Amino acid sequence: KDWTWSANFTLGYTWNRIKNAKNLTQTNELIRNEGGNKEGYPVNSLFSIPYAGLEPGTGIPLYINEKGEITKEIDKQGTDTDYLIYEGQVDPKWTGGFNTTVRYKNLSLNAFFTYTICFGMGYTWQQGLTIVLLSGILFLLVAVTPLRGKIIASIPASLKAAIAAGIGLFIAFIGLLGSGTGIIMLDSANHITGLNFSIEGAFNMNALLTIIGVLIIAVLMAWKVKGALFIGIIVTTLIGIPMGVTQIPDWETIKAGFSNITIAPTFFQFDFAGLLDHGVLPLITAVVTFAVVDMFDTVGTLVGTAGTAGMLDEDGNYPKGDKAIIADAIATCTGACLGTSTVTTYVESSAGISEGARTGLSTIVVGILFLLAIVLAPIAGIVPGAATAPALIIVGVLMLKSAAKVEWDDIEIAIPAFLTIAMMPFAYSISDGIGFGIISYTLIKLFRGKAKEVPVLMYVLTVLFIAAFVLSNLGA
Repeated sequence: KDWTWSANFTLGYTWNRIKNAKNLTQTNELIRNEGGNKEGYPVNSLFSIPYAGLEPGTGIPLYINEKGEITKEIDKQGTDTDYLIYEGQVDPKWTGGFNTTVRYKNLSLNAFFTYTICFGMGYTWQQGLTIVLLSGILFLLVAVTPLRGKIIASIPASLKAAIAAGIGLFIAFIGLLGSGTGIIMLDSANHITGLNFSIEGAFNMNALLTIIGVLIIAVLMAWKVKGALFIGIIVTTLIGIPMGVTQIPDWETIKAGFSNITIAPTFFQFDFAGLLDHGVLPLITAVVTFAVVDMFDTVGTLVGTAGTAGMLDEDGNYPKGDKAIIADAIATCTGACLGTSTVTTYVESSAGISEGARTGLSTIVVGILFLLAIVLAPIAGIVPGAATAPALIIVGVLMLKSAAKVEWDDIEIAIPAFLTIAMMPFAYSISDGIGFGIISYTLIKLFRGKAKEVPVLMYVLTVLFIAAFVLSNLGA
């Protein structure tokens, strides 16, 4: 019951206090004293047991010892907690079965940062942030040249339609997962195992509330009610109160959230001097891979959301996309300075577009609200994931209509389009889906004897994606 709030509480509001704890016992005591985990559960989070994810292939929990080394063992009483880890999870070994999992938006770029750059290639998180900055600068250099528009123009119209449909399926999949407590069940290794209507013999109220939310929004949209998504989220949140899903924090907890807010631990924490310690090729691999993935996450999201908004021209291009790409590249550089992994255009923008957003004013309002959320997080956090997941599922439905624009009768484009759509949710990555689509399209045309029909830039993109896939896996 208290874990989700305790994790958020620990993350932002008690850093200055929690970081001084010398072991797990002191950490938990500080959390209890600050109004976080009132039940006293041992918290395996950013500032207690340093959880480093699951070992690929085995699912064995990995941790980081006080020397910064990856290990399967941990000294429960002597762990130094004064550093930052990018993913947290409650470990059932220390919580007596209280095994709720929390994921911090673990999309492709965050996963690449954590598991490949830091855990796989051996860079520190400070060096990782430096790599993100360099990739952002490289992305920006491409974004301010005419190459940015040519990249979008070189992608066939059917592939652009598939990108939009794939993004729709992807965000619907995110909503169905519900961070591990949604309609779809995940095991400890994040493998899908089936429907998730029961947890340890009890009915999964989060899944039930998600279904209720989907029905509410669907009915409102069928009646053409303006603001159906927003109304649906609010109503679903209220319904979640008697169901025990929506948690109302007490005043002391809310008041504590207005203090101790700082970005000092991650602000401008770059390490240029140590970048070459691992060699030149790994550095180039990391920078180029980040830049390529960031660029195509952005391009894919822009094409998909603009298509949903009816803002693409007759060739499937987005005339005003140049400025958006430049803004995204600048955001990547800025995010690295503030201490976060690659900032990219979010597919959740589709929710605003479905409600009529077109000019960018809604984005400005959302940005202002995010600034307010820094100090109002305890109040904003009242809305549970089960109330926002239905909006993602419904928007996914709206975006899937783009699949009708694919030339399914032409097998030379149908297969790349299908791979684009399917790989986005299955690989949990927009750029991976685009990469599979571009590579398969180019190779099919090439071996079909239609090499001249493929734009030169598509060959370049194919090589870049193949290189990115190979190098990133070699790095891991």
